[in-house]
Amino acid sequence: MKIYILRHGETTGNLARIMDGRTDVPLTPLGEEQARKAGETLSRIPFTHVFCSPLSRAIRTMELAMGRPVEYTVDERLTERDSGEVVGLTFDQVDRKAFWNMKRNEAAYPGSESIDSLFRRVYSFLDEITRELPKDAVVLVAAHAGVSRAFRCYFEGIPEDGDLIDYQLGNAEFAVYEA
Repeated sequence: MKIYILRHGETTGNLARIMDGRTDVPLTPLGEEQARKAGETLSRIPFTHVFCSPLSRAIRTMELAMGRPVEYTVDERLTERDSGEVVGLTFDQVDRKAFWNMKRNEAAYPGSESIDSLFRRVYSFLDEITRELPKDAVVLVAAHAGVSRAFRCYFEGIPEDGDLIDYQLGNAEFAVYEA
C-alpha cells in the first residue's frame, strides 16, 4: 500500500505566523496556487482512497490538487492538534519548540492536546487503513502539519531528542510512505 500525506496550502494564519490549531481558516491565494502545483504530480496518481481532515483548508487543498471532483472520506482523527489557549497567538509569543517536543509529552499549554493524544488518534487511523484496505491500495490523506509529524514518526520513528518542530511537511508538500 502506498500512502500519500498532503499538508494543506498556506493559510491566513500561516501567513501571519499565528497558531491556528483547529480554527477553520481559509487558504490564501498563494495557498491555492501551492495546492494546484502539488496537483501537477498528485492529479496523475490513480488514488483508490482519499481521506481528509474535516477542516476546510485540508479539503480545499485536496480539491485543488486533484483538479477534479473525487470521492473522499472525512475523518476526525486527521484534524490538527488542538492548540488550546495559544490559538491566535503569534509564533513569537509561543514557545513552539516546547509545544512540539515529544519529551515534554504533556499538553504544553492550558487546554492544548498532548502530542501523545495526537499520535494515538493518527496512529489509530493508520493502523485501521493498513489493516482494512487492500495491499495494493493507493491512498491520499489531506491534513495538517501536526498530522504530517505523526505520519513521519509512525513510519520513520520518533527522533532521539524528541524535537518534532522541524519534523513536518511545508505548505502543500506531500510525502509518500509504503505500508
